[in-house]
Formats: sequence, C-alpha cells, structure tokens
Amino acid sequence: MGDHRRVVGRRPPRTLNTLRGHGTKLLVDTHGWRYRYAATAEVAKLSTASWAPQSAVSLADKTSGRLLVESSIRAQAVLGADAYIVPGWMPDEPSEDLRRSYSAIFETISAFDGVDARPFVMFIGGHTKGLDRVIELLDEVPHFVSAVYLQLSPIAPSKDSPSKLEALMAVYRHASARGFKVIAGHAGAITPALRAMGVDAADAGLATGEAFDRSGARSSRKKADDEQSSAGGRRSRMYFSQIDRSLDAKVVETLMSVPGAAAELRGCRLPCHRFRGGHLLDHAREHSLWSRVEEAQLVDSLPRSMRMTQVYERLRSQRSVLATINGALDAANQETLDPKPLENRLTWVSRTIAMASAA
Repeated sequence: MGDHRRVVGRRPPRTLNTLRGHGTKLLVDTHGWRYRYAATAEVAKLSTASWAPQSAVSLADKTSGRLLVESSIRAQAVLGADAYIVPGWMPDEPSEDLRRSYSAIFETISAFDGVDARPFVMFIGGHTKGLDRVIELLDEVPHFVSAVYLQLSPIAPSKDSPSKLEALMAVYRHASARGFKVIAGHAGAITPALRAMGVDAADAGLATGEAFDRSGARSSRKKADDEQSSAGGRRSRMYFSQIDRSLDAKVVETLMSVPGAAAELRGCRLPCHRFRGGHLLDHAREHSLWSRVEEAQLVDSLPRSMRMTQVYERLRSQRSVLATINGALDAANQETLDPKPLENRLTWVSRTIAMASAA
C-alpha cells in the first residue's frame, strides 16, 4: 500500500487485548462502504489505513472491489476479530440496485482463503425509501454468510416515527427469517425493543448522534472536540436511561441547575460513576456504554414472553420521569424536553404488542 500508510501491526492494540481479556467478542469495522466516495480520502484515519484503496472505488470495477474486500478481511484477521465484517455498499439513490455489485463480493469471499476461517458478517446497505431493494438483496445473500450488518439510511431511531420504526423492523425480521443473525446498524437507541423483538444486536455511538445518514460521507467532517476523549468530558453528550435519551452537554448543565430535574437524573450506581467524584459529565461516554449494556442485559434476563411487556412498562416509566422533569423545567422558566420521541417509541411498541396478541 506504500510507506505513507498506517499499516496494521502484528499485535492487536492494548484496548483490544483488554476487551478480549474480559471475554468480549470483537468485530472490527473497516468502513469499507465509505471508499466509494472521493471525500473519504480527506478522512485521515480511513485514507491512511492499510486496507485503504488508492482512490475511490467504482462499483463497476470488480478488481478494485475485490482488493478492498480482501485487504479489509486481512486487516481484521491481524487484529484478531472473532468474525469478519465483509465490506459492502450504500446505495446513492433509493432505487439503485446493488445486487450485481454484491454478487461480485459474494464470489470474492467464497474463494478467499488468505486468512483463518471465521464467520462472515455481511454489510448490507439500503435506503429507507427503497426497502424493497433491500429485501431483494437480502434474498440473494448466500448461506455461508453467518450474519448481516444492516445499515439503513437515513435513520434516527431515537426520533423516527412509529411507522418508520415498523418499516425498519420489517427488514430486520426478513433478514432473521432467512436464517441470519442480524445486527441493526446505528440503531442502538432502540436496543431494548429490538432485543425484545428478536434482533440479535444493534450498535450505536456512545450517545454522540444516534442517527445515520449516508449522504454525510460525500463531504469530509472534522472530528469534533468533544469526541477526543473516550470517557467523556464537560462537552460530551450523555445518555440517561431514566428518560431513554442522550442529551447535549449544555442541556445536561441546565438540567443539573434545576433541583427538581437534577433529582431525577442523578444517582448512577453503575461502575462509571459509583465511588467516583467530579462532574457528572466527566465519564459521560463510559456511562452511556454501561447504560446501554445494562438495558440490553435486562431484556435478555427475562423469558421471551415477558420481554415486550417489560419494554413497554419501562417506556411508560420513562415517560413519567420525563413529565416530572419537564414540570420542574417549566416552573424554572427553562425550555422543556420534547416528549414526542419517547411517545413515538411507546406507540411503536404498543402497536407491536397489539399485533402479536391479534396473531
């Protein structure tokens, strides 16, 4: 790849070793879909990676696509990934048919033997206004693939309408019905409901956005200052399970200045804040991760027949807490928090339960 590139080393980074020491299974995302766009060359961590192509990959160029797939999988093997995320593509338009390009990818991985055998997780990209295309593509994924990482765009699960959430769920369920494990890309904001509905996993940034829009990859984006720390900091967003929402640091500061609101959000007993001093936001990122994991584990600890009811009751409780906080904010002449996103998720889950009962 040239001497100027950041070549993946022979030993996994210390962070990965630490995670593996705790029994964590690892996936390594090489952001393969982004190499379709010339703007990716302006993102240093992607353009200098050992698997990065010299220029934007054309979907019509089978050779460059094959080299990207093979380089990506080799890098993941070096880092000790427990399964390989196979690079795929995002459609430029809702109607774009990616099946021919994916057929070339399937051919590549079926014949590739340059690494130790591990499960394949196929990245499947789709547009939320072209979900029929996604279904068609899923129907052609070969069964030597173990799982699919479904990245639909644009999505904002923490804010999307009940109808849109139902549409997303229909695609996840279709993939599951084909026998694949399913990872819902950038859908961590609705993890408890997804887990209760049978989706195997979902991923999300640590409260940094909880949304995904492929169009952003067309232009470069500088890393925000508040993304520099892995733990958090006074400018970090923070997720609060009490109201099922991540909030900007400025909003958190306002909430903490209103006693009635602060009383509902303080008192974290997770390792991120327990026995630690300092400002609430000092460990915001770590707190967001611990909270997401705790929520998923809570759902998994219940019998399947009880999971949806538990999610519904938890959302009702979160709505009640949000109402209390908004009452305190209103009394203090502060701007209240929008209840609509939480109402959307509550409506979505309620409809799902009703449909399951009718069936």
